[in-house]
Amino acid sequence: MGPFLVYVRGLPETPSIVEVNARSGPAKNYDIVCKVAVGTGQLAVQDVRPDEAQENYQGKVYQWLRVALPNGQTGWMRDDLIEVVGDGLAFGYGNVGVQTFAFTLTRTPPPPVAIPAPVVVPAAPAFTAPPISISADVP
Repeated sequence: MGPFLVYVRGLPETPSIVEVNARSGPAKNYDIVCKVAVGTGQLAVQDVRPDEAQENYQGKVYQWLRVALPNGQTGWMRDDLIEVVGDGLAFGYGNVGVQTFAFTLTRTPPPPVAIPAPVVVPAAPAFTAPPISISADVP
């Protein structure tokens, strides 16, 4: 399966929307990096996170996908405005064989990678020299 890719869907029920916002972070309160035309595709996914403000529709929290944009920047796009296809295993989507409306997918975030605890070697006890007594024979 190929890389995990985004296609900008927009809102088909509102054809007057011809661009969607790509933001600097995973919520609507972040700045707009650029606007991306509906129909733009093959944007490589770099990360996925739930909406930081927990915004949702009917109880389903929006997911934001960070993608490589055509202008060389990266931006976050919300899952109700895009379609995805490809190997989404690393992002909790599994393999998506056909271009699919991202909001309808259930994401299971991958478990965190366990980082082994560092090995701590106890310090050796400090060496204490025994007291030295110097005696002198004085005539």
